[in-house]
Amino acid sequence: WRETLVARGGAGAFARCLQAAVLLMRSQTGAHPHPSISLQLPVTVGLGISMLCSDEKLRGRVVATGGFGALLDSAQLLEKEAERERGSGEMTQVLEEIREALALLCLSVPSGALGYAPTLSAVPQLLRLVETGSHERKIYRAACALHNITGESEEARELAVQQGGWALFRNLLCENNDALRAAGLEGWCNLALSPSQVRAVGERSERIHSQASKDTAPENVNEKEEEKKEAADKRRPKDATDLELLLAFCGETDTRMRTAAAGALAVLSSYEGLPGLISEEDSWEELLPLVGVVPEGMGGGVEGGE
Repeated sequence: WRETLVARGGAGAFARCLQAAVLLMRSQTGAHPHPSISLQLPVTVGLGISMLCSDEKLRGRVVATGGFGALLDSAQLLEKEAERERGSGEMTQVLEEIREALALLCLSVPSGALGYAPTLSAVPQLLRLVETGSHERKIYRAACALHNITGESEEARELAVQQGGWALFRNLLCENNDALRAAGLEGWCNLALSPSQVRAVGERSERIHSQASKDTAPENVNEKEEEKKEAADKRRPKDATDLELLLAFCGETDTRMRTAAAGALAVLSSYEGLPGLISEEDSWEELLPLVGVVPEGMGGGVEGGE
């Protein structure tokens, strides 16, 4: 029945209904929408198109009939209401379903078919799903969709950086789920292509290194070594620096995680001074097997210490 609905222009009808509602709402100069416009319209349209998107074979036709734009309009109309519910109401659940449908379309349909401007508009919606998604599957789909989008557009990368994408992907690295960690690392690998993000990571790493140097200065060495070791042992993954996390993942057995971590580290190394900081990390030798060098103690060593 879903195929029949799409074949008969169902997604297009949904889209036209919502577009009419959006035009009416935008025509109002006051703070409140026209009284004849109910939030039930974007709810119905959004859920209807989301349901169609659950069938992978229909997603291209949904986009062709205006479904992607209608989902974006639905999400934008429902955002304020969901914020008022503080993440625990019907609108919040509906918004999450709509955002997951956006992620599915971004994963299944070439960005050229979605349109450049609509794809950019989807970035904030997908980031919010990564941040607030109620299920790992939804978070993973949103993260992968963002990986696709930010891999194709510098503007999309900068938008994701401005909207806090680096921190949201970082949170995924601390999840007890390999797929989410891999998606977070791939997100970092793409955002590392942003000059502003490289600068931010570089400057933050230099500040941390500078503070660490002060803590180990001669006048501070009276601190007990046992206490320092105990504090280090209690550190959680969330307390690790970006460089520490990337170096740790370079030693993973999972190829997807290891490749993404090494790629992000390689791009970030374009920041002057960062290669030197990396070499001072205790775990920097995790990089050596990636370039065909086996350090001593890791299964054979290399003659001459090269």
